[in-house]
Amino acid sequence: MKLSQPFFMDVVYDPIAGTFTMSKGSWKNTYPISDLPKWLDFYRTQQVMFPRYASHYQDSVDALEKLTADLQANGSTHDAKR
Repeated sequence: MKLSQPFFMDVVYDPIAGTFTMSKGSWKNTYPISDLPKWLDFYRTQQVMFPRYASHYQDSVDALEKLTADLQANGSTHDAKR
């Protein structure tokens, strides 16, 4: 049994499928890796548009930024750059 913290965003990259999966608590969704910049922009924009709730989006931003940095550091052939 895997114990997870439902309050933090988890992002997992699947290089074979070319996708990443975001999960938080019981919610999860999978996207093409080419959409990574779009989702990072979305969560950053939410922070600007709704500053009162900016901290609620921070874990998503952090997780997506980490995946972006990991892909760039590993020389991924997938486009994770802005």
